[in-house]
Amino acid sequence: MLKNKLDTTLKSICQYLKPVTYTENSYITEAGKPIDLILFILDGVITWTSNTTSDAVTTVGSSMVTNLSHLEKGGLYGEELLSWVSPSSSLSTLPISAQDVKCQEKVEAFVINAVQLKIAVSELGMLWKNYYTSNNSQLSLPSDQTYLQIQKETYGQLEGTRLEEIEDEGSRQKFKIMMKEKDIHEWLSRNGIHEDLKTKVMRHINLKNIAVQNMDADVDLKYLNTHLPFDITISLKKHLCISTLKQVPMLQSMPEDMFTYICYRLEPVIYTQNSNVVQAGESLDFMLIITGGTIICTDMTSNTETTVITKYLNKGDFYGEEFLAWASPDILFSSPVPISTRDVKCQTKVEAFILKVDKLRSLVSEYNSKWVSNFNNCNNSEQLEELAHRRNKMDQILNETYVKYGTTKLEEIEDEELRQKVKVMIKEKDILEWVSRNVLDEDLKTQIMMHLKLNNIIEKSIDADVNVEYFKSHLPFDIATSLTKHLCISVLKKVPMLQSMPEDMFTYICYRLEPVIYVESSNIVRAGEPFDFMLIIIEGTIICTDQVTRNTGTITKYLNKGDFCGEELLSWASPNILFSGAAPISTRDVKCQTKVEAFILKASKLRSLVSEYSFKWISNFNNNCDNSEQSEELALQPDKMEQILNKTYKKLGITKLEEIEDEGLRKKVKIMMKEKDILEWVSRNGLDEDLKTQIMMHLKLNNIIEKSIDADVNVEYFKSHLPFDIATSLTKHLCISVLKKVPMLQSMPEDMFTYICYKLEPMIYTENSNIVRAGESLEYVLIIIQGTIIFTDMMTSKYLNKGDFCGEELLSWASPNIMFLGPAPLSTGEVKCQTKVEAFVLKADKLRSLVSEYSSKWISNFNNSAVGGV
Repeated sequence: MLKNKLDTTLKSICQYLKPVTYTENSYITEAGKPIDLILFILDGVITWTSNTTSDAVTTVGSSMVTNLSHLEKGGLYGEELLSWVSPSSSLSTLPISAQDVKCQEKVEAFVINAVQLKIAVSELGMLWKNYYTSNNSQLSLPSDQTYLQIQKETYGQLEGTRLEEIEDEGSRQKFKIMMKEKDIHEWLSRNGIHEDLKTKVMRHINLKNIAVQNMDADVDLKYLNTHLPFDITISLKKHLCISTLKQVPMLQSMPEDMFTYICYRLEPVIYTQNSNVVQAGESLDFMLIITGGTIICTDMTSNTETTVITKYLNKGDFYGEEFLAWASPDILFSSPVPISTRDVKCQTKVEAFILKVDKLRSLVSEYNSKWVSNFNNCNNSEQLEELAHRRNKMDQILNETYVKYGTTKLEEIEDEELRQKVKVMIKEKDILEWVSRNVLDEDLKTQIMMHLKLNNIIEKSIDADVNVEYFKSHLPFDIATSLTKHLCISVLKKVPMLQSMPEDMFTYICYRLEPVIYVESSNIVRAGEPFDFMLIIIEGTIICTDQVTRNTGTITKYLNKGDFCGEELLSWASPNILFSGAAPISTRDVKCQTKVEAFILKASKLRSLVSEYSFKWISNFNNNCDNSEQSEELALQPDKMEQILNKTYKKLGITKLEEIEDEGLRKKVKIMMKEKDILEWVSRNGLDEDLKTQIMMHLKLNNIIEKSIDADVNVEYFKSHLPFDIATSLTKHLCISVLKKVPMLQSMPEDMFTYICYKLEPMIYTENSNIVRAGESLEYVLIIIQGTIIFTDMMTSKYLNKGDFCGEELLSWASPNIMFLGPAPLSTGEVKCQTKVEAFVLKADKLRSLVSEYSSKWISNFNNSAVGGV
């Protein structure tokens, strides 16, 4: 019966075998008694005699031994037990022996008893099912057997087995594990968990050995919630709770996804029998969903407390809907948490999910729009009406108090709690006035008020002034951004230089605006100071005073809510100037006539904006606007750079940079000179306008010119300071036309030249330096960008200039016919720099990498005919 089993199945059974020795003439079993073991004989002989008086006894499988008179070494006794644990067996009791089985001599054997065999088969589970063979050796596993059905049958096989019957400690432990898994399985079945979810739970329990690690813990809601992964616990919560949540009147209009969001915030809780959940008069700061057990709710209906109404809540019921009423849009946590009017006690052990205050606040805060829109102010929500009445009454008291004392008399209120409530009411009034004054739409106003209330911000920041900084610091990013856009975009669209910008650019600008508050009579900027910001006025009045004569002539301009100043900063960021030189200088005194609330765009944020969205900025900046005189005045055209520098020297009466005494001016001149060097380099190398613009923008926007003011401008300078995409475009521009002249590469497809460019590295050689000497190993191919090289061999001298190459022998070494066999080739002549040389080099290791990575293209397209003598 075991001959068709897998080795893994047999090994599992062998773990339970125990050695045993029987003395001569001792009985193994007697006729009429249960066969409760299987014996594997190692040495000795057992015999049996038929018991003709045992006809009345039910026997099973006795025909397996009736034709034998004895068993010796290698024999097996008790095979009836294998039929007893077979998948098709329905026997509930052990098979009965029809013979007396006795030892003819001393017998040594291995034995497995019935209990241990049941445990072994239970552990094997599916393996035992799949590989159990009937007498005709055909597999007999029913096709509709599931993982759970097999487990259920396995647990059924353990029925009738008691822990104390098992003597072996290892077997006892395994039995306890299976009984724990059986408890979990029964809990899932009791709670109506569907087959798919039940399978996921049981597989996770088995896979992670959870039953082993938590042997003594009770199997309940908390046990499973603690030991299962998030996705399975959420599925369990939804299965156990959503149908109950849909019965709550105030939630009946909620969309389906809101019930899932509530489930995310539920926590499991266990109450012992006779424990109090909450008592009358205590704060009701939770809602309960019962998943198991019974709760008794007792209402007191008279002052004498002699008449009571008792209500029983069971699995699938909920308690604490007053708690939800406290979160209704009409109340929104304004009053204290509701008070329980009932004693709530557990008649039995209770398993439940609980929704706590902080989780409810979090839910309403995160999904405030859905909560407000779908909350059901239903007729049967008496708690809602009661709480609203309490709140309205409180508002009436507070309003009367406010009228009586006013904001200046607040300190006369002696009651500390009432004084705090009046302060909160005054703060709410200030906030509502601010949002109304700034004409916020109802949806945004609701979002702001809900967030401030739900997170207790009004109470926490009771002494803070209500202004634009207050809202920006206390609101989440999405609401704060909506507020900034509401206040600023209409103003930004009035700025002439921005009028051609696409809509999304105004949003990107808003991301970079910061709130600022100026007190009355404070100076924003004085004439002659750097004007390194732009200002959008939200509240208050600013006076701008222009000096038009050396004496007393002035022009005064008043700027109010919805105006802007500092557009000179935008001119400085125009495509023609692009932050060249220092920030513009203010020609006006700008001062606050009143307290001013504003948003400010700083120079650093403007640089960041132009850097990130450079294409949109350049394409849509309005250079032709009437108000852009600054743009014309500040523009530094490349062809005028030398002229500007000469004028600067002439004006200062100097001929050298070091003669400029003013440190700030000297630095500005150095930057101009560096920009001139860069522009000359890119022009000398014939870069197209688009690539030239990308390079200049990156260097300027990231302050690279200033940071590397003393570095030489050469190919290494650009490769080290440009991002990969721009640096690659530069390399391709400088090198691909040269690579295409190399005879061995002339058949390569276009993309191979790009791949070669990825491997090239910049190199600088000083005048008269040696690149390689005759007889030395040739380690790279050289592409000359600037300067002159002299190649000298025994016969001639040859001059190589910009756009030439040398070292093509290295490519021959990489030809398909040689493919790097032997050492690298040797130089046949001396290669020396006549001048300073800028170049790109393809080193041997990079060439190996290239050929390895693109071997098929390299071999197919390499021009072998150009390899001389190879």
